[in-house]
Amino acid sequence: MTATFQTISSTREEYITTIENLKASAPPEVKGRKKTKIEASHLSLIATLENRIEAIDTEIAVCNLLSHLWPINFIFLSARSTSS
Repeated sequence: MTATFQTISSTREEYITTIENLKASAPPEVKGRKKTKIEASHLSLIATLENRIEAIDTEIAVCNLLSHLWPINFIFLSARSTSS
């Protein structure tokens, strides 16, 4: 049996909301009972996504930086090409 999880998050808030929704839909933990493969996979998915939060923050910061630099690079390149 396989399962597929797919979502698109454009912001950190959407990413965190996705994790929170997965946590809310996680099966309750029952002491003394072994987790099923599906339960273990669900919890593993949550842990994996949570571990990527720092990387997501970095990617967002880089994208923001590049989006602010783009006009500067464009002006610089335009000035260089016209001065040749």
